[in-house]
Amino acid sequence: TFILELALGTAFAGGAADRHPALHYDRYFNHYTDSFVTKIFLKSKTRKEPTTTMDQVRRLIRNFHEMSGGMHQIIYLVGWQYDGHDSKYPSWDKVGDQCRSSLSDDPLTSLRMVMREAREKYNCDLSLHLNMNDAHPDSPDWKLYNEKDLLCKDKNGKPRALGTWFRISHVKEWKSGYAKKRIDALLEMIPELKDAKTVHIDAFFAQSSDFDGISIEDDKVAVKEITDYWHSLGIDVTNEFITSLDMIGYFPMVYHYNLDERQRLLYPAEVLCPGDNLWNGRLYCDYFNTYKQNYGPLMTSPAGGCCYDEAWGIGNFCDMSGGTAADPKGFLERIFRTAILMAWYNRRPVVAHSMTATDYRVERKGGVVANVRMSDRTLVVREGDRTVVEGGDYFLDMPHNGGTVLVYSKKGCDREFVLPKDFPACAALEGRLFPEERAARLEVAAGKVRVKLPAGHSLALRPVR
Repeated sequence: TFILELALGTAFAGGAADRHPALHYDRYFNHYTDSFVTKIFLKSKTRKEPTTTMDQVRRLIRNFHEMSGGMHQIIYLVGWQYDGHDSKYPSWDKVGDQCRSSLSDDPLTSLRMVMREAREKYNCDLSLHLNMNDAHPDSPDWKLYNEKDLLCKDKNGKPRALGTWFRISHVKEWKSGYAKKRIDALLEMIPELKDAKTVHIDAFFAQSSDFDGISIEDDKVAVKEITDYWHSLGIDVTNEFITSLDMIGYFPMVYHYNLDERQRLLYPAEVLCPGDNLWNGRLYCDYFNTYKQNYGPLMTSPAGGCCYDEAWGIGNFCDMSGGTAADPKGFLERIFRTAILMAWYNRRPVVAHSMTATDYRVERKGGVVANVRMSDRTLVVREGDRTVVEGGDYFLDMPHNGGTVLVYSKKGCDREFVLPKDFPACAALEGRLFPEERAARLEVAAGKVRVKLPAGHSLALRPVR
């Protein structure tokens, strides 16, 4: 048996005195480990019509609130500015028409109203997907960034291109004060971002400017300084990926989480909350090496990823769009397999990983064992003698709302589940069945409940005393 065990002792619990040694800040401002963290794609610059309207955004937020029994949400809107995703950077000063809604025909007013509604009604911090790397020739700020010499340059002194756009030097933008200016202007325009306490910065990695003698290491320092500035304003920065281990501790969560088994043991979710497994080099292609070959030495990967993400948790990012509302059963399967199971996992720190010829195991505090049978990739999760996940059936106790149980069956089930010993004493569990959104009740007898679910259905239940 091959075993890796946690070498850092007690898991990070927050606070300056006992914080994890990799954590740069005393704390993060928002909560990622027990939340549903996702992106909603509004519009691409190449499309005339939005992929997702703001009224659909409102519906998606409400739907998840109901399906999860009120679980906290953190959502980043992609393509909110100008013509949509990847348009007009580095300019952030115009909210696009795609942000209009039935609340207001003015895009900026509508966006702010939806952000407030999300927080006040649905326990959701609605924020923005930004970019601080790219500069587009059709941007209103293109002339300024050229004249002020804020772009990366190749060895011949020409602005460094990446596809159809160019790269901003973080060193030059930070030292010139223009990074602060555009951050401050954005917060003045959309002050609700301070309430959300988080933004997501796409592809926020260091890059060299050879003509100026600025190395990747120099630019990395500027990335950290820019992140520190956001933090000084009470706002976390989540990032697309980690390019080197010394960046861990600055970003509470990354979209593409590519750490291997040893690093996942060393860095608990409270330090770096996992995103999806899209760029897992152990399972798929090595994206980073391909990227380097095509575009130069702009970034590197600190690890190749792990072998069976589902035993660790396939991260909280679960991209949504308006089309998600048309496939509620598919959406339920995705959020239970990713965000909801991950939030359940994260309350129980990892203590060991082991692997035999047939099984891959991750052990957590409280007697929790996630086991993947490698022959057919079957996942079984148990807490002591209690089954939590098996055969596509999920029975997950969550702490929000005074104790919530979230149940899902991929294929349909008729089986008995056991409530955890510390779950509030109750005579029954009541709530709603999804996607039909109708009332449901399960009787509790001797700490056990009988669950009958059709395929692709879920329950959000609370104890009835």
